[in-house]
Amino acid sequence: PGQPNPAWDTLDQDRQRDLARRMAVYAAMVESVDQGVGRIMEHLRATGELANTLLLFLSDNGACYEWGPFGFDGPSRRGTTTLRTGDDVRQIGGRGTYQSYGSGWANLGNTPLQLYKHFTHEGGICTPLIVHWPQGIGSPDTWVRDPVHVMDIFPTLLEVTGATYPNEIRGNSILPLEGTSLVTALRGGRLPERTVGFDHQGARALREGDWKIVWSKRMPHDIAWELYNLAEDRCETQDLAAKHPDRVQAMAARWEQWARRVQVIYEPPTGSDTPQAAKITLPPESLETPEIANRSLTITGRVRTSSSDGVIVAQGGREQGYAVHLLDGHLAFDVRVNGEVTRIAASRAAPNEFGFDARLTADQLLLLLNGQQVAAAASPGLIPLQPKDGLNIGRDELSAAGDYQAPNPLEGTITDVKVTTGPAGKEATQFPPSAFIQQKTDRKPRPVMDAETIRAGLESHDRALYVKAGWIRDPYITLGPDDFYYLTGTQPREGDPREAADPYNIGLGDESIVGDQVRLWRSRDLFDWESLGPIFTVDDTRTARSGANIPRRLIWAPEVHWLPKFGDNGRWALVHCPKSHSSLALSTARDLKGPWTHPLGDRFGERHDPSLFQDDDGTCHLLWGNTLIAPLSSDFSRYTAEPVRIDPAGSRTNALGEAKSAIGHEGATMIKVGGKYVHLGTAWSTDQVRKGSYNLYYCVADKITGPYGPRKFAGRFLGHGTPFQSRDGKWWCTAFFNANVPPLPREGIETRDLSENALTINEQGVTIVPLHVRVLDDGTIFIRAKDPAYASPGPDEVQTFDLEERDLTSSDVTFEAQRQGKPKTNPSSGYES
Repeated sequence: PGQPNPAWDTLDQDRQRDLARRMAVYAAMVESVDQGVGRIMEHLRATGELANTLLLFLSDNGACYEWGPFGFDGPSRRGTTTLRTGDDVRQIGGRGTYQSYGSGWANLGNTPLQLYKHFTHEGGICTPLIVHWPQGIGSPDTWVRDPVHVMDIFPTLLEVTGATYPNEIRGNSILPLEGTSLVTALRGGRLPERTVGFDHQGARALREGDWKIVWSKRMPHDIAWELYNLAEDRCETQDLAAKHPDRVQAMAARWEQWARRVQVIYEPPTGSDTPQAAKITLPPESLETPEIANRSLTITGRVRTSSSDGVIVAQGGREQGYAVHLLDGHLAFDVRVNGEVTRIAASRAAPNEFGFDARLTADQLLLLLNGQQVAAAASPGLIPLQPKDGLNIGRDELSAAGDYQAPNPLEGTITDVKVTTGPAGKEATQFPPSAFIQQKTDRKPRPVMDAETIRAGLESHDRALYVKAGWIRDPYITLGPDDFYYLTGTQPREGDPREAADPYNIGLGDESIVGDQVRLWRSRDLFDWESLGPIFTVDDTRTARSGANIPRRLIWAPEVHWLPKFGDNGRWALVHCPKSHSSLALSTARDLKGPWTHPLGDRFGERHDPSLFQDDDGTCHLLWGNTLIAPLSSDFSRYTAEPVRIDPAGSRTNALGEAKSAIGHEGATMIKVGGKYVHLGTAWSTDQVRKGSYNLYYCVADKITGPYGPRKFAGRFLGHGTPFQSRDGKWWCTAFFNANVPPLPREGIETRDLSENALTINEQGVTIVPLHVRVLDDGTIFIRAKDPAYASPGPDEVQTFDLEERDLTSSDVTFEAQRQGKPKTNPSSGYES
C-alpha cells in the first residue's frame, strides 16, 4: 500500500544506515521480550509450577508497515519520517524516541506471505501460537496445522480451569461466547471444521477449510472480494474469484451473517420501533479522519432529530478521543484523555433541529447550541495521542470515545459536520489558543534610559536598565574578541513597518511580525547601539540550501558565540530555530558575518532553541529542547557521544496537578561558575504556557551531564534571557517584553498574582537586570536577580522555593578569572560514547 518498497541496493548509504538502526532497535525489543519471558519461565521452574502452567505466546498480527518504506518518527501513529544521518542515527531507539521500521522491513518479516498488519491477507493475520503445558499437552513438540483464532483462547482457558461462561453480568445480558476450545488439539485430536471470520478497520476475510475470501483496503483502489485456496496457494498469489464466482458470493454472504452476529456491522431497521442510523449529508473531505494529537479542536454541524440519545460525531475510543452527543435530550461534549472522560452538557434540552459548536483548547471546554454558550469547564488538556479509532458520524463504532455504551446510534439527519484543528505537536503544547489573544492598545513604548542613567546603573549594579528600544524577543548579548558587545534575538524583518505600528505584537499566530533574518547590533558601552543589519537569513539555513521548501520562513531565538579555539584564528558560530529549519552555522573568518558553513549538515537534526556552551578544555556542547545536551567534535562535523537529558533533581506539580521535572520548557543555556555547571532554563510561573510571569530557573552539577541538583529560582520576568558578563566582570541577564497586554507598573509587583494571563513589567526592547552570581562559603552556587522587582517569584509561582537571605559577601567567579587560569581537562564527561 502507498509507496512501493525499494530494493535495498538502490538506497543511498545514509538511508541504509537509518533503516539498519531501526531494525536493530526492533531486534533489541524482541530480545528484551525474550529475556522477560525467560525470567518468567525460570521463576515457574524454580517454584515447581512450570509443568502444570499453561503458557500461550503469540503475536497480535503480522509485521507492521506503518507508514511507508522508511517508517515514521514521533509519539503519534501518523508521525513524519525523519532521515537521520551520521551520529544522529544513534538517537533512534534512545530514551523518549518512538520509531517504526516501515514497510520494507515488514515485507521482509512477512515473506513469503502477502501484505502486513491492518490487512486480512495472511501477512496481516497469520502468526504462530506457541503453547507450553507439559502436564496437559498430549504430544509435545508437534505442529497443529488446523487454523485457530485468537477468539479460541478464552474458551480454552474456560475449559482448562473448569470455569463457566455467564449469560449475564450484574443483570445485563452479554454476548454469547465466541471461539472453540483448543484443548482437543492440545491432547492430540483434530479440531472440527468451522467458519472463521475476520475484520480489522474495514479489511475483511472469511476462511472455510482451505478456502479463504479477502476484502482488502487502501490498495488496490477498486476493491472486491478475492478468493484463495490456501492448500495449493499458501501465499495468496492466485486470485480465483473470477473462476469461482458462486463460491465467492456464498462465502461473502456467510461473512455478512458472521459480522452481524458478532456486531462488526449492524442490522438495518426492520420496523418503526428500531432506531434508524442518522442520515449523513457531508462533503467527501469531511469523512477523512483528522489528526487531533496535541491540537485544539472545534467541532461544528447541524442536527435534525427527535431522539433523546445518540452520537452526533465521535473520534477515538477507550483511551483517547472526543464525542458530541445527545444525553437525555441534552447536548453533551465528552473528551477522553488517557482513559478519563471530562463532560460538559447543556442544562436545557435541545430543540429538534439545532446547530452545535464544541471546542477543546488547552485551557477550556466550551459548548454552544445555536450560537449560544450552554456549558463550559476547565480543559483536561489536549488529547495527547492520535486515537486508533477513526471519525464516526451518527454512531460510535468500536470502543466508546465518550461515557456511553457504543455504538449509541442517533436517529435523524446530520449535516455540515466540520472538525477544525489547531497547530500540531510542539507548537500546540507551547501555544494554546488563549496564547494568541493580544490586547490591542494605543500605548507607545517609553523611551530608553539616558546614557548617564545607564552608565550609573552599570556601575552600581543594583537596578534593571532599559538599554535599547525596538521589537525583540529572546535577546542575546555576548562580548566579542574586538571588545564590542553584540546583540541579536528574534526580530522582525529589517524595515518592517509593523514594528512601529504594532509594538506590543506578541509574536505568535497569524499576526506575528517575526521575520526571516538574524539582525545584529553592537555597542562599546551597552547603551549606544549600532545596527549591523541582517547577517543571516532563512536562505542561509542548511534546509534552504538543500532545496527543501520552508513554508513558514521565520527565524527564532538566534544566538552568536565566539569560539576562540576554533581553527587558527577563531570563528563565530550561529544557532537558531524553529526546529523545521534550525541551524548550527559557522563563519568562514573572524568577522561576524557570512558566508556561512554548516559542518554538521543534516546530522544537526531538528533542534528547538539550540544553544552552545564551550567548556574549559575547548569542547563545545550543544543544548536544545527541554533539555538535551551532546558534545561536538572539534571541527563541528559530528556529535561525539549520545545526547544526555539533564533535568534537575526531584519534580514539582503545576496548577493542573501535572508532575514536572524539566528545568523549563525552552530557552536552556549553560554557564560555568566556580568549576560547576549551571544549567539555566525558562518556564512560566504557573507551569502552564503563557500564564503568569516568564521566569528564569537554574540547577547545578559537578559534571556537565549531571546529576543536577534541585531546580532553583533565578529571577522573575527573565525568561529566555541571557546571563552574560560585562567587561568589568559583573553578571547581568537580558529581559524582554513577553506578554499579552502592555507592561505592568513595577509598584506592588512583588505581591501581585499574575496567573490570569501572560504578564510582565518589561518594556518592549532590551532590559538588562543585574544578577548575584556567587560561590557561597559552603560551595553552593547562588544566582538571583538583584533588582527587587525581579528578585521574588511572586504568588503565582507554583513551585515553593527556599528564599531565605543568604550571605552574599562571598566571592564572584568571573569568566575573566576563568580565562586567566589554565584550561582544565574534564576527567569524566558523563556521556556514553
